[in-house]
Amino acid sequence: MKIGDLVKDYKQALGIVTGVFLHEDFDGEKHMKVKWLTGRYVGEIDIVSVDYLETKEIQTVETL
Repeated sequence: MKIGDLVKDYKQALGIVTGVFLHEDFDGEKHMKVKWLTGRYVGEIDIVSVDYLETKEIQTVETL
């Protein structure tokens, strides 16, 4: 998972990864900063564990 990836959470909300956050209190546990495009928190940025996100593949003209 990297900055710019389209992701979805367990409730099927879609977001864009805007950054990475390493949780220093938990041995550097990796989280992603996500700006939500759909769902309950549209327009907000959230820090989400990578365990709760799934990368979505975007279809382009070349892949259709």
